[in-house]
Formats: sequence, structure tokens, C-alpha cells
Amino acid sequence: MLFISKPLFVLKLILLFLPVLQISQLFSQDYRIGIPFITSFSEKDFVVSNQNWDIVQDSRQVMYFANDYGILEFDGSNWSIIQVPLNRSITRSLAFGHNRLYVGGQDFMGFIDTENGSIAMNSLVDLLPRQEQNFGTIWKIFNINNRILFFSWNALFIYNGSSFKIIKTPHPFKSCFKVGNRIFIHGDELYELKADSLESLSGGSFFKDRNIAFITGFTDDELLIGFDDGKMVKYNFKSVTPFYLSDTTILNNNRFLCGIHLNNSMFLAGTTDKGLIVFDRNGVVYKHITKSDGLGHNHIKQVFEDKIGNWWILNEKGIDIVEASSPLYNITIDPENPFSVYTSFLFKDKIFAGSHSGLYCAPWNRSLSKLTFDKIPGTGDICWKLDTLGDRLYLCTADGLYEITTNKANHIFNGIGVWTLIRPSRHPEIVLAGTYEGLIMFRKKGESLKFVKKLSGFSETSRVAEEDKDGNIWISHGLKGVYKIVLSAAADSIKEVHFYNSRKGFPSDLFINVFKINDEIIFGTQNGVYKYDKKSDSVVVHPIFGPLLGTSGQVKYMRQDTQGRIWCIAGEVTKILTMNSDGSFSILNVPARKLSLDYYPGFENIFFFENGNALFGTKSGLVFFNYQIPFQPDNDFNLLITGVTSQINHEVLYDERLAYFGDSTQVKKVVIPFNQHSIRFDYTACYYENISLTDYASYLEGYDEEWSDWTDTRFREFTNLSPGRYAFHVKAKNVYEKESKENVFRFTILPPWYKKTVAYSMYILVAFLIIWIFFRLKTRHFEQEKKKIIEEQEKAREIDQIKYHEERLMIDLENKNKELAASAMKIIYKNEKMLEIKKLLENISPETKMEFNNQLDSIKHFIEKELKDDHWEDFELRFDQANNNFIQKLKELYPDLSHSDLKICAYLRMNLSTKEIAQILNMSIRGVETARFRIRKRMGLEQTDNLNDFILRL
Repeated sequence: MLFISKPLFVLKLILLFLPVLQISQLFSQDYRIGIPFITSFSEKDFVVSNQNWDIVQDSRQVMYFANDYGILEFDGSNWSIIQVPLNRSITRSLAFGHNRLYVGGQDFMGFIDTENGSIAMNSLVDLLPRQEQNFGTIWKIFNINNRILFFSWNALFIYNGSSFKIIKTPHPFKSCFKVGNRIFIHGDELYELKADSLESLSGGSFFKDRNIAFITGFTDDELLIGFDDGKMVKYNFKSVTPFYLSDTTILNNNRFLCGIHLNNSMFLAGTTDKGLIVFDRNGVVYKHITKSDGLGHNHIKQVFEDKIGNWWILNEKGIDIVEASSPLYNITIDPENPFSVYTSFLFKDKIFAGSHSGLYCAPWNRSLSKLTFDKIPGTGDICWKLDTLGDRLYLCTADGLYEITTNKANHIFNGIGVWTLIRPSRHPEIVLAGTYEGLIMFRKKGESLKFVKKLSGFSETSRVAEEDKDGNIWISHGLKGVYKIVLSAAADSIKEVHFYNSRKGFPSDLFINVFKINDEIIFGTQNGVYKYDKKSDSVVVHPIFGPLLGTSGQVKYMRQDTQGRIWCIAGEVTKILTMNSDGSFSILNVPARKLSLDYYPGFENIFFFENGNALFGTKSGLVFFNYQIPFQPDNDFNLLITGVTSQINHEVLYDERLAYFGDSTQVKKVVIPFNQHSIRFDYTACYYENISLTDYASYLEGYDEEWSDWTDTRFREFTNLSPGRYAFHVKAKNVYEKESKENVFRFTILPPWYKKTVAYSMYILVAFLIIWIFFRLKTRHFEQEKKKIIEEQEKAREIDQIKYHEERLMIDLENKNKELAASAMKIIYKNEKMLEIKKLLENISPETKMEFNNQLDSIKHFIEKELKDDHWEDFELRFDQANNNFIQKLKELYPDLSHSDLKICAYLRMNLSTKEIAQILNMSIRGVETARFRIRKRMGLEQTDNLNDFILRL
């Protein structure tokens, strides 16, 4: 035998019991205080039957429930139902194995499969002999070493993946249970499944006439067995030992329906009408949770612990989630009338809670999960703050200040409402109180306080006040800014008042809070943390807490607990700041984010216990925070891209459920036609605690430049994506600010048909064809142009010849017109001379006339004949030859024109003046003008028409 030294033996004992010690420390008495948060779902949420029978969770952390209508699935966002074959819709049992979800129901056992792009149910019944196919209801299914066990009251069916082995006994089975990798069958006695047969257990006949509700592990060598009569025993495979609960009244006239051994070494049992019972190995009841605590119903049919330690409860009316893994617990003050708590305090083993309807008190019994509160008489007004002075508890209220003694309230000041108490560090005998109208002064008289006076010089409401190390009082006003009150040396009067707002460095005048951290006055604002700078007499961003907490949310609350940690409520997040050895700070986001909407705005309050635990005041009561319970952020959770859908034709491009259940075509489809280039991504976090406070951020690689903002929206849509490769990244952040791993969906948007390689090849061929046709057409066009140029040159030559002839004709015409004009001039000249001769003859004396009378008459007759003879026929012929038959056209166009009119028109075309025409025709100018008027009328010309222009245009 090896010799083991005593120190080594002791060390081994310590190491052996260290896990037990850790568990004992973890689940100290404070674990029993309060009730976990509970979320209830009913048929209004999942829109099917409220009757559920079994619970399982897959590797993705998706939840499944055996429902009257099929398999109810919940992924954290959506409830959906998977139906089993017709006439077998009621499912009773579920289990995972062989990467499948096996299902049991009435005369049905099978597994979920995929078929034709949808979820289907694959039956295994046909693998059984026909005479064995009416086996009744499959009540439970277990996976043991990749063998699937289907349990009914008539038989046990063991499926190895291809065939069944059937086990029966002469007596019907009553129930079946799995403990670790062992299967226990309860029939006429208690059996254990060994290989493919049932083995009777020693002492198993004890269970013959009993109905077992649950069997779970107690120790490595013992089982804990609960019965439907509300009793329990420990069974060590040899003998049975009764097991009792510390509270024997819970199960009066009640019985167990189910029970499990929790991962934290506790036990959870469900009853017929008493809800849930949580107890330890010694039978000590840690929690008793009922409908009054938030359960949907007290009749509990099944309990299940998920991968992160929360409990799923199947009750008579639906499904509950009990957030057992959270360190936050509800403490109900008045279940029938929940109210806001503005202040809380532990004093002399009593917990006090101040509300808008008075002060309540309960014994602080760490051995009870539920505390019984009673209202302290005489405190019916709003209670703002509880505080201690020495061995006395004081209550600041809307109607003054009270001293609280054993279940009594003594009203020691009732002048005006009191917000808070201030103890000047340099004058311990003085107590100041911040009131609705400034500061008042009390002086200690023994252990009590006596009102002295109101301090003059300051009358602003003084709800939040802190003393700095110089003895100054800093008071914040939520709508104006911050006041610094400088007291007199005796602290019995106000010496100076200084005011600080946005003009003194604050980002705003609104919602500024004053805190005292590490003996330093700091200010919480809507844009971060500030401090007072004495040199500039202004405020500046705090060099440590400013960068640490940022500027994204209003800093509503900062206070140090008994361990020196700094608790901060900033925006919607409650943080714990812990100083490291190097002076830096570590930030821990506590799960109080779920309380962000339950804080009473402006009246956030936390009470700290000596062991580091805390008590939050909320709109609906108190919430206990057990610092010893590990925070949930250490547990990872999955984020699923549940579907990818085309927004154009609503075609499902990817279905995560189908991919999970084995549809190979659903392996993250990566090629998407261009005609479906508007896409919607749906996603969800498989995290079930405070689902509404789970946020999501996404980023489409190849489209976005950065991650989107955090939002609770569970989908993202993209329209008109260009062809190319993309990767959709999405992540989630739960109520504890813990982020999930990214889920990535990579895909390619194909180009449209006109941008594909084949299309480009066609484009090249068509381009070559177009170029060839272009050159052919160009060549033909060039030949045609050449021919056309030659023809045009020929035409040009012909035109030149024509122009030459026309020019010759014009020259001839011009010459003839010149001749006609010259002839007309000669006629005019002749007529003038004849007229002169006639005048000379007329001037001859009468005597001479008598002498040459006959000769003179002959001469006059000759002259008159010559004046009348204008040789018109010869002129007309020559004029028409030179002017393209102008006179002939006039005759045809205007037959009413007289012979004299034609002559005037001819002379007008020769551009002769009225005087010249009168001389040729031996007429007066007036006569010619009269003739012109007559011609205009006969031609039908308007008054505005010019006769000369008209004749020249003919």
C-alpha cells in the first residue's frame, strides 16, 4: 500500500470537494431570493393548440414542441407548425438522433425529412410487421448510442437506422425514463434496458403499484424518483429511502407530473396544481413558482432545461420560459397592485421599499424565495429616499421627513417635501436636507434630529445633492443646470451660490445629475460625464469616465457599491466599472438592460448589499441581482439566416430549415439569376431571454461600406443589386450586450442574358458582321457617290452650257431692249422736234400765213401725222420678241385692256417714267396717270399693289 502523507491527503480532499464548495458558494441562500423573469406564450402567439407534450432543442438552439396539431417550431422570432400525416396530427414525443428529428404520435413514428422543396414527414411504420403497426401512442422517444427508442404502453421499439427490434412484456408498460445513457422502464416492476432486453432491478417490485412521475439522477449511484401522489424516494438499486421537501405544505393534496435534474445540481419538478418546485439534494425548497409569479398555468406537464440553462415549461395553457440562467429575480411587493419603487434599503434584517403609496417592509429572510411585505402605517405619501444616520432610519417623503422605528413612522418635519439628506463632513452634528424649496437644517439631539431652520439665499428644488471635499454642496436642477452652494464656516447659512449650465461648459441645461465617485464630484449629462475645473471655474469632459462611457446615451446614475465597483446607468445599459491594478477600468454590462424600460425615469435607484448583490427599484416593484451567479454573456448563442427570398417573384432562394433537415439543394444557394436581383434576408437569434431586446446589425459585402446600426428588425432588403459576388454578414446582440458570431451568406448575382459570355460572343460575331456590312455598304456607297459625281459633273457641264446660252440670250435681250429704248428715245426726240416745229409755225405772223397758207397746212398736216404715227406694230413685234411675248400674255390675261393700255404697260415694263410715256403717246401726264389708274382697275390690283412691280414680275 502506498503511503500518503497527511498534507497531501488533505490537499486531495480539498481538490475532491472543491466543485462541491464552488456549487455551495454559487447557490448560497441569496439564490433563493426572488422569482426568475418569466415569459408566457399561448395559442394566441403560436396560433395552434395550447396543448403541448414534449420539448427538444436542436444543435442550432431552435426549439421544438410536440403539439396537438403537429410539431411546433420556435426559432426566437417565428412560431411555425410542421404537420404529421393525416389522421395522426397529435404528436406526443420528440427526440434527435442520426441528424434527424424523430416524431411519435398515435400509431405513428417517423422523422422529419425534406421532399420537393418542403418539410415532410417520413414514416417508419412500414418497417414494422403488419401485426405490430397498431401500437397505440408513442409517448416518449430516446436516443441511446445512436439507437432510437420509441416507447408505447404496449411495446418498446428499438430502431437502429434500418430496422426495428421490438420488446414486450406480459404486462403493459406504464412509463419510460432516460437518466444519462441508461433507460428505465416502469411496468409491473422497475426494469433497466440492457442491450436489447429488459433486466429487473433489485427491489424494483417496490414500484409495482405506484405511478412514477419522473426518474432523474441523484448521485452517481442513486436515482431520485417522484410519484404522482406527491412523494419522492431515493433509490440506490438495492433499497428505497424516502426523500422529503423542507416545505411539506407545498404538495398538500397535489402530485408530481414531471421532474428533471438541472445542470446546477438543483432539481426542478412540475406539479398538477402547484406550479414549479426547485429544491436541492437536501430537499430544501429554493423556489416555488406559481401562476401568481407569472406562469401561464399551475398545471405543469413537462419541463426542459435548454443549452444556456433557461427552463421551458409546458403548462395546461401554453408554454413558459423561465429565465433561470439570469441573475435577476423579481421580488413582488403587492401582486394585486404593482407599483413603482423609488427607494429601497436593508436595515436591521428588514427590507424597506418606498413607493408612491407609502413605505413597505418585509423580514429579509434569505431562506425564502417570496417575501411578505406590509405597509408601515402613516406613510401614505410619495416616499423619495431612505437613508440612515447612525442607528436610525429616515424616510424623505413628499410631506416631510420621517424617522422609521419598528413598524412605525414618526413625522419629525412636515413643512415641505424632502428629497434627500446631506451630512456635512466637517460638522457631524448638523444634517442638511434638500427640499422642494431649497435647503433646511437639522441638528442632532442625542440619536434624533431636531429641525432648526430653512437656509435663506437659495430656494430651488434640491432633489440631487452631494458634498465635495471642500465642504461645498452641489445641487442639480433637472431643467436649469447645477448650483454650487458655499456654506458658512459653521455650515449654518449659505455664503455664496454659483450657477453652472451650458454657458459654463455643459452640453445642455437639461437633465444634469450630480454624483460622488471616489470622493470626487462628477456630472452625468445627456452627452457623457463631466467634472468641475477649479482653474477655469467651469466644467469639462471627465478625462477617465468621459472616454470610458462615451457620449451616446444620457448618464442617469453612478454610484459605488460596497465592493468599490461603480454602477452606471447610461442610456439603456447598466454597466459595472471595476478598477484594475494598473488604474484602468473593466466594463461589465449587467443584464439590467432588460430593466431599461422598467426604470422610473429620473428616479433610478439601486441598493447594494455587503456581499456585492444589488436591489433595483422599478416601475413594478423590486428586482434582486445576485452577483454570485455567472452572467449569461459567457454562453454563445446562434444566429440563423432563416431565409433568402426574391422580392420580384417571391421565390424562396434559400430556406435554412430545409438545409438543416438535409435538403442538399439548400446548401446556401450561391447563384441567383439576374431577374431576382432584389433580395430579402430574414434572420433570427436563437436566444429566448428578452427577445424584444435582441438587436441585429448587418453588412452586405460588395454593397455596403460599413455595418448597419443596431436595430431590432429581423430582416434586410436590397433592391436592384448589380451583377457580381456578394457576402451578406449579420450578427446579433442579446440583452446582455453579448454579440453572436457572424453568419455569412455568400452569393453571386448572375449578369442578365445580354451580359453573359455567350452573349458577348454573339456580340463579337454581330460586330464583325456589322463591320463587314458597313464596309460593303461603304464600298457600294463610294461607287454610287463616284457615279453620282460623274453624273453631276455631266449635269454641271450641261447646266454651264445652258447658262452660257441663257447668258447669250440675256445679252441679246438686253441689246434688243437697249435698241427698243433707243428707238423710243428717238421717237421722243422726234416728237419733241416736231412739236417745236409746230409751235414755230403757229408763231408765224398772219400776213405770212396768208402768203404761205397752203404750204403751211401741208406742213402741219405732215407733223400731226408723224406725231400720231408711233410705228406701234413694228414696236410690238420687236418688244414681244425681246420680252417673251409680254404684250400677247397681257392680251390673254387681261382682255379688257385697250390698245392704249397695252402701250402704257409695255413702256412701264421698259421702266420709262410717266413723263416719258406721255411724250411718246403725245398725252398729258395727267392723262397717263388716269390711264394707269384704269389699267390697275382692269387688272384687279389692290390699292397696296405697285403697278410697275406687278408688270415687271409678269
